[in-house]
Amino acid sequence: MNPIRPTLSLRWKSLRWQVPVDRILYADSYGRHVTVHTETETYEVVGKLSDLQTALEAHGFLRIHQSFLVNMRYIAGFLSGSVVLFDRTEIPLSARKRAQALRRYDAWLAESNE
Repeated sequence: MNPIRPTLSLRWKSLRWQVPVDRILYADSYGRHVTVHTETETYEVVGKLSDLQTALEAHGFLRIHQSFLVNMRYIAGFLSGSVVLFDRTEIPLSARKRAQALRRYDAWLAESNE
């Protein structure tokens, strides 16, 4: 039997989506809008990134900037001011969140390799 794949429910007006959590690369926010990025799709909804963070943190997501939340399984590396994903997308990394982000990422890597 296949285990149930966790999904994120997104809503925009009369549209509804069930997005598999493991397909989400990152999310960003501007104003009251949050954009969720997968490898093939982009979903825009009204909401707060902090609410998305609460829903996704247990699934390996990391807040690296006031406006960005990233799925740790897609991180290829850290630069001084950004995080690079495997698809070469560069996402800003705030200086204030850098140390905590690196600690959480290292802990996640250690757990993943057990």
